[in-house]
Amino acid sequence: MMKKIVSLWAASFAFFFLSGCDRAPSSGEKQAAPSAEREKPSAVRKEAEIWRERLDAAVASAGREKENGSEHVKALNDVAALYAEGLQNDWVHPLDVRSWCDSVAETGSGYSGETVIGVMFLYGTGIKRDAVAAREWFEYGIGRPGTQRGNALYMLGMMYFKGDGADQDLNKALGLWRKAADEEHPAAMGLLGRAYMEGKMGFEKDAASGLALLEKAANGGNTPSSVYLGNIYAKGQGVERDMERAMKWYE
Repeated sequence: MMKKIVSLWAASFAFFFLSGCDRAPSSGEKQAAPSAEREKPSAVRKEAEIWRERLDAAVASAGREKENGSEHVKALNDVAALYAEGLQNDWVHPLDVRSWCDSVAETGSGYSGETVIGVMFLYGTGIKRDAVAAREWFEYGIGRPGTQRGNALYMLGMMYFKGDGADQDLNKALGLWRKAADEEHPAAMGLLGRAYMEGKMGFEKDAASGLALLEKAANGGNTPSSVYLGNIYAKGQGVERDMERAMKWYE
């Protein structure tokens, strides 16, 4: 069930420690303004009211689908999308969103709302792209338990690797990917496996370590790792040519 939820999440969307809930929110996490400052034109208030109605309906739907695998994940994704929209429009306080993330995590479903929200900010899925806000939600996610922590570690590593929403830093990226691999995150294991096989990103060539990681990644559902293994065995690149093994990974 947990593996199914993780894979469904990945298909739907394409991954900081905080000092506590009383910290000053930064990008993507606005402080609630005093009541006098919160007065909005009637059209804006109406828009917020409609958003709240949509959110309430999505939360209710998620509750109804709690025992229904894929539909539950889809419903939770709908809630996360609405919270991301609410954050960007200042219709909801970040601490309220974290409370929702906590409540979902406590169910033991393996669903990580903060990581999904981070992905939405990173790719601009249904909202305006905000890489800094994405990084902050991923940083929050790495301090959380559950099967989705690996996604937050992996995605945050990508941000440091590319210098997108964070200062470019290969060492930080590698450190995060190693932690994600320790969490058995398939894409992270596949990425590090290729680095070992090819001697890239500061790694010395180590076929044994590379193959071990790639095979775990492929067995965990990472299709690029399966294709990579099939190709190297078919061509004898870094390994002895073996068409039988190649076909196994191509299947």
